[in-house]
Amino acid sequence: MLMQLCKKLEVGMLLLALFYLFSPLVSVSKTCFFQGVKAGDMIFILVFCLLFVWSWRFAKKESLVFKLSGIDVLLLVCGLYIIVLHLFSWEQLDREVLLMHVACGLLYIAVRILGIQQMRLVFWIFLFLLLWQLWYGIACQTQYFYPGRGMRLVHGSFLNTGMWSCFVACVGIILCGEMTLVSSRVAKMFCGLGVFLIVYLLFMGNSRAAWLGFAVGGGYLFYKETDSLRRLKKWGILLLFSGVLLGAGMGTWHKVNSALGRLLIWKISGQMCYEHPWGTGLNGFQHNYMAYQENYFVGGGNEVERMLADETLYAFNDFLRIGVEQGILGLLFIVVLLYLVFRRNKMGGCCTKEIHVIRGVLLAWLVFSLFSYPSSQLQTKAICIVFIGMLSSSLPGMLEINGKWLGVLTGIVGILFCCQAVWPYREAVRNWENCLANRHVLAEEVDVRYRPLMNSSFFLANCSLLLNQSGEHVKALEVADRGVCLYHSYGCCVEKGIAMENLGCYDAAEVVWIQAGNLIPNRFRPLYLRMEMKYKLGDMKQVEDLIDSLSCKKIKVRSPELLFMLERVKLIEQKIKTKCQ
Repeated sequence: MLMQLCKKLEVGMLLLALFYLFSPLVSVSKTCFFQGVKAGDMIFILVFCLLFVWSWRFAKKESLVFKLSGIDVLLLVCGLYIIVLHLFSWEQLDREVLLMHVACGLLYIAVRILGIQQMRLVFWIFLFLLLWQLWYGIACQTQYFYPGRGMRLVHGSFLNTGMWSCFVACVGIILCGEMTLVSSRVAKMFCGLGVFLIVYLLFMGNSRAAWLGFAVGGGYLFYKETDSLRRLKKWGILLLFSGVLLGAGMGTWHKVNSALGRLLIWKISGQMCYEHPWGTGLNGFQHNYMAYQENYFVGGGNEVERMLADETLYAFNDFLRIGVEQGILGLLFIVVLLYLVFRRNKMGGCCTKEIHVIRGVLLAWLVFSLFSYPSSQLQTKAICIVFIGMLSSSLPGMLEINGKWLGVLTGIVGILFCCQAVWPYREAVRNWENCLANRHVLAEEVDVRYRPLMNSSFFLANCSLLLNQSGEHVKALEVADRGVCLYHSYGCCVEKGIAMENLGCYDAAEVVWIQAGNLIPNRFRPLYLRMEMKYKLGDMKQVEDLIDSLSCKKIKVRSPELLFMLERVKLIEQKIKTKCQ
């Protein structure tokens, strides 16, 4: 009895990480550091869980032998490669990226220890979490529900409706698989109703990538579960892909600007891959993309592309991002991993239907990743990690390692990492939250209280903004210059120019604002700031030229800030005309 209780406790402790990650009721940072804070807390939970598991097994004097599958070996090699990339880019690495990698690695180990025996339990946990997320979205986001708007803004605790739709599509594949796994007619009926709910949620989420992912993943399950109906299978696959192509075409027509914007990002990212075949290092896309976009528009670019351009941190294609950051070797790892995941092999006595469900979920996730960035978000990335871990548990072992030393090493490294990286990052975010609440930051505190955040583009842009508002222009210039050097950040360029103007460096400020205008050509603020500075200096000829440029500029999105700038432009133009008369 006691042994059974301990075993259940072991399973519960390992599944606690999943509940924390996907639970919508867990209160974490409400700032832009949400992913890093959640990853840090995940590391605390997983280190504790793993230490508990290994200690319990050691106390029972179990045979602590860990069998590594081909997927495990490949991911181990890939992990070592990522560690090397971390070492080469440590000085400029965003701590959020580091924490997410460590959290995903620990989650994979936890799932492998959990084993394939708990596969159905994990399925039902995800179904439960979907209902929980849906309840949370309806309960907390009801202000978005009014005639003509619907449920499109409901995204639960995810970053946006796109990531929410990815989660819904993956869980939808699980539900489709459960229709083939349950034997009761009543259960099949409820699963069928659940699938209709999934389709409705995907429609309201308005994510074309999620539609395609769900269609391809569902098509894979249909293909595998209709072996006795060969003719139906062939016609079904044909109809499925026809529907997918039709849906993709209609979706592209429905959101044509979004599609053209992603084509622009892919075009520039392709140039990055061509110039850096061995990669730009971890987080290299964020560090280099805006510089390439600036060079692209300096050299040309049509009017449509200039209107669609924006400051982006994501490639909207995870394979393309891996190519940019990890180069040819990183893409090779992905190709080999896909081969190991989808090849035919003996499953170690596991039920084939469950394996088909896992592969269907992974296929839906992979299709979604072709048009979005699920691997850049902790929650959606964890979906892929969990199901790859379960699939790996079903494969026969290739190597055996001593689990005792694995547990000791995991515990020691985990505790040291929590003390040296997780806790300082968590404290820095908490201090920054308090600073944002007061809308004031002291220059002497930046390098001391917020050091773990000094490589974050969000922090550098917002910190330089608050420093300028507080009159700390010297420190604002230092922080903004770091953001420009690391990320070619549009926000940091603007704040760097404001700091230079307040320090009397007018020519340098204009150069920086011209750079900001090249980074995102459709923005009005760089031109407006140049006009205000020239008006203050009395250079009316330059002011008139800048007013003409502002008047001819097309408006992408109307905002209160933009309307204020346009009213100010009209006022200055009227003053100049009155003075001339």
